[in-house]
Amino acid sequence: MRAGSSVKWPHGLFICRFLAGAILLIAGSAGISGRVFAVDDVEWVRGGGFEQGYGDFEVYRYPRFSRDNASTPASRVELGALSGRYSLLLPGMDAGGYRFVFPQYDLAADSAYRLNFRIWSPASVRVQAELFHGTDNISRQALRLQSGDSRAEFLLPTTNGSIGRIDQFANEYRVVLRIMPEADMVIDDISLAGPGRASTKSGPWVELTPDSLSGIYGIGGTGMMRVSADVDIPLTYRITDVVRGIPLTGNGTRPVGQNGIIDLITDKRGAYLVEIDAGDSDGKEQELASRRYIVIDREHTEPSAARYGIAMEEHGQKTHVDARIQAVDLYRLAAELGAGSVRIFTLAMPDIVSADGIHYDFFQIDRALELCRWYGLDPLLELGSNLPNRIPAWLRTSESRPDTIDLTSGLATKELRDRLARSGGGKYLDLVAYERYLRRVFGHLGGRVRYFEIWNEPGHKFLPEDYLKIARLTRKVQRELAPTAELVGYSSTKLPWKANRWSINNTLPGFLEAMLSMDSGSSIDVLSYHSAHAFKFLEEGQYDHEGSDETGYVDLLRMALARKGVKRNLPIWDTERGVLWASDRAVTHGSETDFLEVARRLPGIYAAGMASGVERLFWFFMDSSTSTIAKLIPRYGFFDANLEPMPQLAVYDAMTSLIGNARFDRRVERDDGLQIYFFENQEDTILMAFNWRKQESSFKLEFSGAGYQWLDVMGNGVMAEDGAVLHTRKEIKVAGWPSYFLFPGLRAAQVRVPEFGH
Repeated sequence: MRAGSSVKWPHGLFICRFLAGAILLIAGSAGISGRVFAVDDVEWVRGGGFEQGYGDFEVYRYPRFSRDNASTPASRVELGALSGRYSLLLPGMDAGGYRFVFPQYDLAADSAYRLNFRIWSPASVRVQAELFHGTDNISRQALRLQSGDSRAEFLLPTTNGSIGRIDQFANEYRVVLRIMPEADMVIDDISLAGPGRASTKSGPWVELTPDSLSGIYGIGGTGMMRVSADVDIPLTYRITDVVRGIPLTGNGTRPVGQNGIIDLITDKRGAYLVEIDAGDSDGKEQELASRRYIVIDREHTEPSAARYGIAMEEHGQKTHVDARIQAVDLYRLAAELGAGSVRIFTLAMPDIVSADGIHYDFFQIDRALELCRWYGLDPLLELGSNLPNRIPAWLRTSESRPDTIDLTSGLATKELRDRLARSGGGKYLDLVAYERYLRRVFGHLGGRVRYFEIWNEPGHKFLPEDYLKIARLTRKVQRELAPTAELVGYSSTKLPWKANRWSINNTLPGFLEAMLSMDSGSSIDVLSYHSAHAFKFLEEGQYDHEGSDETGYVDLLRMALARKGVKRNLPIWDTERGVLWASDRAVTHGSETDFLEVARRLPGIYAAGMASGVERLFWFFMDSSTSTIAKLIPRYGFFDANLEPMPQLAVYDAMTSLIGNARFDRRVERDDGLQIYFFENQEDTILMAFNWRKQESSFKLEFSGAGYQWLDVMGNGVMAEDGAVLHTRKEIKVAGWPSYFLFPGLRAAQVRVPEFGH
């Protein structure tokens, strides 16, 4: 059967394969000699038989688009179930596969655990089991299961308790099972057995499943959550507004019906939390499960603006996406959120090129560009990655020649240099091979793509003089094969570069300064920077983090351009902007940003960027479900590691709905943290006001006309004291969350804040 083809599952087929018997395959692990499994070993996985739902692990897919455009998601099936009533059907994939990420476990040290599962497929299946200790991968085992009915078992060893550099995770383990099916297959009876109390698995198992893309709904539409449970006890639920902390189901909870369906409340835009409770033996309510959902305006009245960008990192493009989400859904969602441009990493990934570096597979990028065309998204494509393992072997050589670059010379840490050395393929970038790559890329894409970024964060990898060679080579090939294209660079980011050392000082990052001295901007048409990283360090004292937001850093960029004599009026883009966060489901440590802080700060970040003259700002990024690492450390993005939409997604949607293509007029601010941004479109004036210090502050307005609409951060109208839609009150009070004030039919000059003189 052809790889990736669809398989029918008649009962007769299953009877035949059961009669054929099962194949037992065991992947052993060295260092567990004499291990005897005790009779009291516990089962750590709940829901591994798929009888009530998808189990308590997440299922991700990391595909390229299938060549036959098959988009059937992973789903529970009854017909042909391997055991019990249900199994999980995984559609075959042309390339890539599925990742099952298990919950975090407090496993016993210096022990072994049995990972078991059952598979049936008409073709062979590659499987791989990994065990992470904290963030360290301590075991990786793989095998190939033959066609038919197979049972597989992996023995996964734990460590002696030491974890190296991340001691706070000393007892935290996570299992990842990867499955690469060549054709449609079913899996069942996933289990993990071994010593311990499995304390994280005590109590009833309940799962909530939304009936839309990861729980995203349109305002005023219908939606529901399906409740699956392994207990037959009365369950109740409540729905809470995440931002306001207000329950929408009254003062108490409501019973979950016998059909297990919860009708969602969608009459207001925002972020909401559904919680499932049950009474314990003492009559107290016990929370059993919860899941967020988002309500947005899916039909914006204005066309999308390119200045609202979203980074479609490989996590959102093809690597770590929920098995129930297709890439087409993510591109469509970007357009529905009001984004007009996307930053795509596909060209930076090694798997589009054969091992010889000559044969290219453009299917994925062609499909991505087709989706951009469908949804009106302007693509920005990356031409290289800063991560060592993403520089493929065909681009590297062990020879030191005039046409090569030492890939280790610009790396900041020994850890990165060692990682590159372990990845194989040589330590020098082969510029001959890179030029061949550029010629194939520009030749194939022709006039379909206007913007290309010359490597991602090159200051993390290259010395300035080495990056100069890459930039000039890229410019030469672009002018020859894609003369209408424009190049984006130098991607100034993070810490200042100086003498191959990274340190915080009061100057602009030295990497950018060096590039301007040597190149004067001749190799680029757009100057890019990454404030997602820069502000993490600027906030340590160099600049007032939120008070300056974009402005402090962008002013330094402009000063550097002027100081180095760059006379061209280069557009400035922020191609990676985000705020570090940890979800309420993630492991939090230190004083990391609460996930609601991201939603609170997002509108001000975009407004400050517009005030600074930043033409495009790409939020980093669409999907942050990076499995193991995402669950343990803070990250960025619109989805958490559980594939639940975050509140900032709804905030982004409201911002683009209200400001849209409006022209930035002016900004006023006060020392107490008050900031007010004025925007003007063809018909109305919109103000965005908030106090970035999160304290209440007042200001007075002067305006003509009948009044104004007051809208919250989600775009919902705030009624006046008398119940009217339009407010007339002249004294306004705001705090940390942005509010919008829409003045119908007025120009920006007709709305004044007297204390600022205009």
